[in-house]
Amino acid sequence: MQHQLDITFFRRKKLPIILQNELSECGLACLAMIGHYWGIEFSLRELREKYPFTLRGASLKNIINIATDLKFNSRPVRLEMEAIKHLTCPCILHWDLDHFVVLKKIKGNKLYIHDPAIGKVKIKWSEASKHFTGVALEIYPATTFKPEKSSSKISTKSVVGKIIGLKKGLVKLFLLGIMIQICMLISPLYLQWIVDDVIAVNDTNLLTVLGIGFILLTLLRTSIETLRDWFISIFSIQLNYKWRGNVFNHILNLPLEWFQKRSLADIISKFHSIQEIQDGITNKVVSSLIDGILVVTTFVMMFLYSKALALFSFLAIIFYLILRWVSFDAQKNIISEYIINKAQQESHFLESIRGMQSIRLYNHQIERSINWMNLSVKEINTGLRMEKFSLSMGFANKIIFGLDRIIVIWVATLLILENNFSIGMLFAFISYKEQFSGRIISLIDKISDILMLKIHVERLADIVLTLPEDNSGTNSIFEKNTIHDVTIKLENISYQYSQNEPMILDNINLTIPMGQCLAITGASGCGKTTLLKIILGLLTPTRGEVFIGGIPLSTINKNSYRKLIATVMQEDHLFTGTIAENISFFQASPDFNEIEKCAIDASIHEEIKYMPMGYNTLIGEIGTGISGGQKQRILLARSLYRNPQILALDEATSHLDVPNEIAVNNAMKKYHFTKLVIAHRPETINAADRIIVLNKGRIISDELNKHGENAASEALD
Repeated sequence: MQHQLDITFFRRKKLPIILQNELSECGLACLAMIGHYWGIEFSLRELREKYPFTLRGASLKNIINIATDLKFNSRPVRLEMEAIKHLTCPCILHWDLDHFVVLKKIKGNKLYIHDPAIGKVKIKWSEASKHFTGVALEIYPATTFKPEKSSSKISTKSVVGKIIGLKKGLVKLFLLGIMIQICMLISPLYLQWIVDDVIAVNDTNLLTVLGIGFILLTLLRTSIETLRDWFISIFSIQLNYKWRGNVFNHILNLPLEWFQKRSLADIISKFHSIQEIQDGITNKVVSSLIDGILVVTTFVMMFLYSKALALFSFLAIIFYLILRWVSFDAQKNIISEYIINKAQQESHFLESIRGMQSIRLYNHQIERSINWMNLSVKEINTGLRMEKFSLSMGFANKIIFGLDRIIVIWVATLLILENNFSIGMLFAFISYKEQFSGRIISLIDKISDILMLKIHVERLADIVLTLPEDNSGTNSIFEKNTIHDVTIKLENISYQYSQNEPMILDNINLTIPMGQCLAITGASGCGKTTLLKIILGLLTPTRGEVFIGGIPLSTINKNSYRKLIATVMQEDHLFTGTIAENISFFQASPDFNEIEKCAIDASIHEEIKYMPMGYNTLIGEIGTGISGGQKQRILLARSLYRNPQILALDEATSHLDVPNEIAVNNAMKKYHFTKLVIAHRPETINAADRIIVLNKGRIISDELNKHGENAASEALD
């Protein structure tokens, strides 16, 4: 067994838990955890940008290559379960055949695992043997290794960004809170003055003055509290609306690859983190500042009454503070695990709803139900652990401060018996002590909650700190409804998903004259859709350049370019609304005559006409009540309504019967815009002016269509 020199002897090493954001980045997350342990404090986001992976994930070789680049030595080991105890920790274990986890330590018969998918896990030896595949990777610093700090740590400010009115609103809340606290500080004096100055001398006039004065004080305090609560409600709604709007707009502009590497439920869960952060900012941060001021002032008042009694109360606070500090990591882990378990349960639920037809046809209702119940049990159990933690803290709170109250009254009574304290002072002191204890407990709990917000900040950061789609091109010459030269030229185009992946496209050179109908065909997986997405600007080529009308696509503003484009892609969706709204893509003032004309050309008009509500028939992604072929033709009508100069069709007629496919192809011939058609069926290929065939990322055939019966079969041979 090899051992390494601990070059970070004077630095306390701690293995953090870093959760994966993408479905396939468990290996990278494991490297990030071990990197942090040894002093390379790069965020997972920074590593992801430097070492991107596809949905297929990373192999052990990929992880070793990245570790070497980070100045680590690696030692892959194949071993039996019994030999794990000889590994140098932390190390990476291959788990469940398709996952990587970090082994932190082994203690007794338990393995302490940091799983990037679910968090910290303690697992028994017998249970671990069911998951461990027999492959491990020891990672330790090379001689050239140097600890590095992250240049871009995630902060709440960077995630929240600039929100107009935030500072002004927080200042107003702070001032209202201070006014309420002043009223609360004066309130305890009422009982002291009644006992010592009214009852003692039977002064009814003073009683009347005090009664009226404190009635007015109570009315003032209640009014200010109501005003504050109303302001918090309005401020929270406005803040939530503005912030959610900003984040949603950012989501709509993120690269497509970002969505392809994350589950829908996970994205929704991260988006909902806005609510937790907003609540922390509007309620907990301001309240903590006010509580802090009140804690100091009430403690000063207590100290002025009695130093000994004040110190007793202070000791109780120290005990509670230590308890919260010791249990902080446990609470954080439970909350993280709960968020992840909830997202997994919701993801399974959404998948089941979306795939209901497949589930029904394969009689998998029971299996899906059992799986969902298991995920729900995990979520519920984690929720119960959270509740148990809260009850434990509440129990400790009551014990500590219950004993504190008894001791304080005990000692204060002794002081009264010795004539060092009055009964009125006791009542006032108890009132101040209750305020002090309540506020310091609230302050400690809120500070803990604010620190817990880091969980939500890190989750939301995956959205807001991801750069939007590159739209930095300054060339905005393209305008809708204006004819432009849209000759497409590809020079030496190559593409790979990441540096560790093979080339999907390899040195493609192609010129597509304006107005030509080009059919792109070839075996599945040969790069047809990737080529089309590069032309559309959805993907950036690894090498080479795309020219539109002689202008490099990289210099063209994508929003300007897409004004000229219409598409029907394999992943395209209909949205909840009427057929007419979907064809016009919810245009504010649609042209119904144009909608009908496009539907006729897409060979769907007759079928729409015989629907009960015609073009006002409601459809959507789920429960549309329309066939796959009808959906494709509505999507085709939507693309024609856009009046494009470049039309891209990816298997756009694959669900059509032959007569409808021929009718659509014939209708397309009267449109003189450029058509890029990915197809396998002869009817669509034969309708093209030119046919290219791809194989393993290269063009192996490029011919003008003979428009004969065998043109398609010759291209596919």
